[in-house]
Amino acid sequence: MEKRIVKPYLLKELKENEEYRWRIMDVLEDINLFMEWYLGGYTRKGYRDDG
Repeated sequence: MEKRIVKPYLLKELKENEEYRWRIMDVLEDINLFMEWYLGGYTRKGYRDDG
């Protein structure tokens, strides 16, 4: 997986896709864990799960 390709797409979806934000965040956590990347970390700080 190439970070330069994946990062913009995932961050765009995280910002714009309200319906699946929880799933996108889960994917980002997995990618960060297994690929040792740090994508979307700033977005998690302000996220609240009101559900």
